[in-house]
Amino acid sequence: MAHEFAGISSKGMTMDDACMLDWLTAALRGDVRLSALAAIAPDQLIVFAKDQGVLPLLESQLRATGHFASIPLSLQQALIPHVREAVVQDLFRTGEMRKLAPALQVAGIRALLLKGNAVAQWLYPESYLRPSSDIDLLLPDRTDAERAACAAQPLGYALAFHPASSNFEMVARRVVDGVSHSELDLHCRLLNSAAYADIFSFDELWQESIALPALGEGLRGLSPRHALAHACLNRALDM
Repeated sequence: MAHEFAGISSKGMTMDDACMLDWLTAALRGDVRLSALAAIAPDQLIVFAKDQGVLPLLESQLRATGHFASIPLSLQQALIPHVREAVVQDLFRTGEMRKLAPALQVAGIRALLLKGNAVAQWLYPESYLRPSSDIDLLLPDRTDAERAACAAQPLGYALAFHPASSNFEMVARRVVDGVSHSELDLHCRLLNSAAYADIFSFDELWQESIALPALGEGLRGLSPRHALAHACLNRALDM
């Protein structure tokens, strides 16, 4: 789980970052090198682990291996509020997805939940251990993406813009008092790149998709092999 599918990124790292990466990956495997922490500033480690998306997982692993009480007090105190924040954000996102699922089901729209929010449901023991931001949904085609945007309107979501036909993604936001509280990315292709857009058909993905019981019947997730391919291709496109 620590590296998930695409792995922790080492691109553009400094020497200090490389040391933190080495310590962090070992700790997430259960090899907590307490002596090495003396050379790592707690605040830098917090920022690094948060940027890599493994901060809650690190705290959980330290507790599971019985090392949490042995790490510097400053690191303990720095970890706790960040983990609480991750739990609160996860509760909010899960609530949003549980509202979206029946809305899509009533509208007769097949939807696949993508990326971290989906992986968190079946790969991690607790979903807050896999931080995510946006809610990404894959729909069969552009028409269904537009229908999904309409189905989400009663929940407070509105399209941020109407993309051109060459764009495979629509963005709907739930804005309260001028502040965006949740973003819903509606994809009509698995990847927003013409070169890879049709590498998998929606029907192929749907046929192998898996249930996500905690979110309701209106949302399903990619199969492990398709989730792996998606994660790898996304990382390649980002680079």
